[in-house]
Amino acid sequence: PISLGAAHVTCLAFSPDGKRLAACWQGTVVLYDTQTWGQVASFPLPNEATAAVYSPGGATLTTADSGGVTRRWHVPPPASYQTSGDVFALQYSLHGSTLAVVTDGTEGDVTFGDEHDPRHPHEIAAVTLPATFGPCAGAAAVDPAGNLLAVDNARAEIQLIDVSNLHHPRLIGSPLRGNKPYIEQIAFTPDGKTLAAGDDSGQIRLWDVADPARPRRLAVLRGLGGTVDAVAFSPDGTHLVAAGSNGALRTWSLVRPAHPLPGLGARLPGAPLLEAVAFAPTGDVVAAAGTGGTLVLWRPGSASTRAIAGTGPSTLDSVAFSPGGHLLATGGADGLVRVFPLGHGGTPRPAHTPVRVSTSNVAAVAYSPDGTDLAAGDDEGRLDVFATGSFRLESAITQSNPVTSIAFAAGGRRLAAGDAAGETRLWPLPSPG
Repeated sequence: PISLGAAHVTCLAFSPDGKRLAACWQGTVVLYDTQTWGQVASFPLPNEATAAVYSPGGATLTTADSGGVTRRWHVPPPASYQTSGDVFALQYSLHGSTLAVVTDGTEGDVTFGDEHDPRHPHEIAAVTLPATFGPCAGAAAVDPAGNLLAVDNARAEIQLIDVSNLHHPRLIGSPLRGNKPYIEQIAFTPDGKTLAAGDDSGQIRLWDVADPARPRRLAVLRGLGGTVDAVAFSPDGTHLVAAGSNGALRTWSLVRPAHPLPGLGARLPGAPLLEAVAFAPTGDVVAAAGTGGTLVLWRPGSASTRAIAGTGPSTLDSVAFSPGGHLLATGGADGLVRVFPLGHGGTPRPAHTPVRVSTSNVAAVAYSPDGTDLAAGDDEGRLDVFATGSFRLESAITQSNPVTSIAFAAGGRRLAAGDAAGETRLWPLPSPG
């Protein structure tokens, strides 16, 4: 039996194929897998449910509650890709029909999936890197156009892969060399012409990849100190910001990428390890998060930062701006998601009441492309989706392994979540409202 404590179960419903059981109690609908009896999803209700029924095809679940409200939920089972190793990067193509999955496994390190039919995705190609290069070591990026993939290895080399024809991905030339182990971050400029790679020696190398068959070294950026733990390009690609293990923030102007100009940097008190950085959509403000509950806003080129209060003492591992730049979300080791409204010029306002996702680390947060939803994934395999206006929980999904990365498809109604066992699941989301 499934133990619900002293909860009063008001209704039960099996899916037509018998693979799911919906149970309703205390304003919650929970879906169970009848093979394992594990919880696979839950939906909050403002009132106690009085009835529940699946549609004949099992694609929707309709509930009625004591407040007289009838709701329809989209509940097809998630589709999935299975790869070896830990999924550390997910990226959708511009139109959301193709998903790149990068792992640190020994085979098929890069997998591309076709999602024109999201309920029946299929693998297009798996790129197995040559033995002389070895498996991916933890850093990868796909250019914004979806034509070029860059992955690293344990020797801090970077292999470029032409993925313009996903059915026939092709290695391009010899690996790019010059970084020192290990590469922590790889990133493309928004126009895809410049590649940046930051490593544990504190250097960032820039490459001109406008013609991937003839990549050119542009410059080496130094002066950060410590390891380069996070890098980000401004929305217009003219600036690069980097964060280090010693609490340092640094920016460079890349108007002329071969001759970058360093700007003023900032060093945070206590030298916290900065785990994540993100540019606001306006490009004039950077958010940086890290150990000890560190969360700051910084205007690149300024020697000072503005600390944001109310984060608590736990490490913040993830940070994301909403598409409009009016909200800043963080996920931390205390299991909380915090959202900070930002006023004119990025001035922080008091945070909304933190939302507890779990008792474990929230490893990833992401906004949907239209900003209506905020997703958070944690080390217990829980994946929550909130409405950003009301912070109402819209979907609560449970996976079997720690969530390592999440990404919304272009339309925002599909969410991909990669985990520590190499599985990537695709979850359909209910429409807003």
